[in-house]
Amino acid sequence: NKSYNKSLAFQNSIALDADIYLLMLGTNDAKFWAQHSPKFATDMEWIIQQVTRTIVNPATRIILAIPPWVKVDYGAIKNDILVNNVQPAIREFASAQQLQLVDMYAV
Repeated sequence: NKSYNKSLAFQNSIALDADIYLLMLGTNDAKFWAQHSPKFATDMEWIIQQVTRTIVNPATRIILAIPPWVKVDYGAIKNDILVNNVQPAIREFASAQQLQLVDMYAV
């Protein structure tokens, strides 16, 4: 799994000056939650900061998304880790940062 934060695609996406940024993080983190959990909130905050510093329009919205379910047998990504660990971390972060949240898991 390559980190996308250094990719050209990431740099281009935050340079768009979009009206809405929808960030859905955490699915791949569920693979290695024991290692990633201590820095998950910090990593989300860094991404939000990267987006925020490029925003020109004060009406621009940043929305966090709860990732959709994964098949229990899908590689190293375990749905129970997503539900019991990743989802609460995203909900807590969104609440603390006063960010809108959309639940793609429930869809």
